[in-house]
Amino acid sequence: MKKALLFSCFAIFLLGCSESEEISTKEKVESVSVEDKSLEDTKQMIYKAAVLNESTIQDFVVVKVFNKSTGETKEVCTKGNFLSGAIHQEYGLDYSKEGEARVKEILLNSKNRTFELSGENALNNIGFNDYTEEELRTLESRVEAGSYTYRNDKEMTMLAHILFNKGIKSSESSCWGGELEYEKE
Repeated sequence: MKKALLFSCFAIFLLGCSESEEISTKEKVESVSVEDKSLEDTKQMIYKAAVLNESTIQDFVVVKVFNKSTGETKEVCTKGNFLSGAIHQEYGLDYSKEGEARVKEILLNSKNRTFELSGENALNNIGFNDYTEEELRTLESRVEAGSYTYRNDKEMTMLAHILFNKGIKSSESSCWGGELEYEKE
């Protein structure tokens, strides 16, 4: 299956695709496990790069966030620098060298990209309430059905969420506007 991505400010990098031929049931189970592991490794690699990225072109990541105030847990797509800002806010860390180092340590030591946040500012910084799971699934169905162009920042973030979960790195330039088209052929 060939995918074409057109972009201006929202850069997309394909990190790998593969197709497999018909194999035995046992090999299929092993193959799925290897593919799942490979996908998780790819997502972790994208996450680590986003956390360490200090440029004006920021990478999107998907993290699991537990809202300690409401008990709600959900996946959230945000940019690496927004996640960093949320950790600064949640832990009351300043932007000194020591504060920056502590934030990087927290982000890089996170198991499975999972965080517990309670501060309203921290949750808002990562867009915790920007879209629902239902809105994400609706957009994913539209993308899977064919060509799609996002119409606003909310849809751009949801598209980045979908791409991240497929192991595709996406970024946004903070300096330029633009439009992304995702076409499935």
